[in-house]
Amino acid sequence: QDGAEAYLGMSIHQFPNLFIMYGPNTTLGHNSILYMLESQIRYILKATNTVIKKDINAINMKPSIQSHFNQVIQQKVNKSVWSEGCTSWYKTDSGKNTVNWPGFTFSYRKMCKQFSLNQYDVL
Repeated sequence: QDGAEAYLGMSIHQFPNLFIMYGPNTTLGHNSILYMLESQIRYILKATNTVIKKDINAINMKPSIQSHFNQVIQQKVNKSVWSEGCTSWYKTDSGKNTVNWPGFTFSYRKMCKQFSLNQYDVL
């Protein structure tokens, strides 16, 4: 209702063990999506291997982690060409941009480099 959001565009609170690819705020207007997808694949593999290795049944994104991540993303994207002074399909009726990644692809890759179980509730 308020616009899609996910941690790193992949993990969503209340959807345990679900990882999506090419999710909210991971679309690019300046590079290849393949670079983003490769980052996501590596992150998902690390998460899966951690769950298997630690014999965990389920993990669920912590709402505070997801919320904070998306607040930062919205602050950045609101200062970008994707949001400034225009109406587009990138934004919801309330003005939230749920589509574009607001930074460099290498910064996204760096964020996806480490999987931290501390960001998830173990179920």
